[in-house]
Amino acid sequence: MTTKKGTKILIRANSSDRNETYSIMTDQEYGFIKNFIKSDQDLIILDVWGNIGLFTLWINEYYNIIYSSIVEPDANNLFNLKKNIRYNHLEEKTDIIPLILYHRNNVDIGFDNTKDHDAKKINLKDWNVLLKSISLVEIFKNRNNYNIIKIDIEWGEYNLLSDENKTIFQSIQNIIIEYHEGVTPLENYFWSENIKYHRKFSSSAWLLFIHF
Repeated sequence: MTTKKGTKILIRANSSDRNETYSIMTDQEYGFIKNFIKSDQDLIILDVWGNIGLFTLWINEYYNIIYSSIVEPDANNLFNLKKNIRYNHLEEKTDIIPLILYHRNNVDIGFDNTKDHDAKKINLKDWNVLLKSISLVEIFKNRNNYNIIKIDIEWGEYNLLSDENKTIFQSIQNIIIEYHEGVTPLENYFWSENIKYHRKFSSSAWLLFIHF
C-alpha cells in the first residue's frame, strides 16, 4: 500500500499490519508529538521493537531522519521491515538490530515467534526460539546521540527501569514508551526523578511521552 504522502508499505494479509498501519500513518498513534518536536528538527531514532518499520516510516513523512536504529527480534517482522526500509530508500540511514532489548546484555532470551509477544514470559521453556539480548547500555556504546527513542516491547519496558539506564533516559530529548496499565512503576520511575511526562491512551495501551 502507499500513503497519501507517498510512503510505500508492505503489509501482511491476515495480520494486524493493516490496523497498525492505519493507526500510525494517520497520526492517531503518534501525531501528538508534532506539538512538541519542531518540523525542522533533524532526528536520530532508536526504535524498539520496530515491527515492520512503521514508526520510522511515519517520522520520515514529517521530519528529516539523520539515522534510525531499529531493534526487532522477530524474523516474521524482519522480512517486511527490510523491504519497507528499502522501498522508501532509507537503507543508508538505517541500522537493523535483530536482538531483544533487555536490561542485561548478551543473555539468552526465550521468544515465541508464533504468537503475540509478551515479555512477562521471558525464558519460559515452551518458547520456540532463543535469541540474544542487547541492553540500552550496549546500544549507546555504538551510538550515543539519539534524540528520540520509541519503546514498545509488550510489558518488557519494566525491565529497563535500572540505575544504569537512568543516565541514558536523561540524555534523550524525546522518549515514547508504550505500557499497559494505569499508574505504574514506569511512571513512578520518572516521577521520582522529577521528570515531567505526558500520557496518551492509544487504541490498546498508554503512551508515555517525555520531551526535554
